[in-house]
Amino acid sequence: LRCLPYMLRRRAMDFWEFPAAIRLSLKEAARCLSAGAYTASIAMSGRAIEALCRDYGSKGRGLGNGLRDMLENGVIDQRLFDWGEELRRHRNIAAHPSDEEMSEEEAQNLFDFAVAMCQYVITLEQKYLEFMDRKKDKQRRSEERDKEVPF
Repeated sequence: LRCLPYMLRRRAMDFWEFPAAIRLSLKEAARCLSAGAYTASIAMSGRAIEALCRDYGSKGRGLGNGLRDMLENGVIDQRLFDWGEELRRHRNIAAHPSDEEMSEEEAQNLFDFAVAMCQYVITLEQKYLEFMDRKKDKQRRSEERDKEVPF
């Protein structure tokens, strides 16, 4: 039995609600980060966001087009788009031959951002919709009870 560091175990559990391509990319990014493979972690964080773009209907090819599509479709706001652009730039450096070395801090920041963006787009939206459904259901039940009570 292999034991993962606590941080990695915790993060792996945080991804269960994400689609498979996103979940697997984030888990690998976390493993790379934990192993000190910062360039690889950045590349995998970018891959996770590219999968997120694809899952949210991006028609464009590549991370840049996907982020732009998500911004134009109102899935993300300008601030998330700007962060996504930073991740895209770093991911491109990580994925292509370069003399530029990626730091632990950069890899951690970009990984944290990728996770936060996925949570914002996937988890927060899902929780909001569930809340609104419960609210509508509660209001409907209340209206039905009001109809039953004679005045």
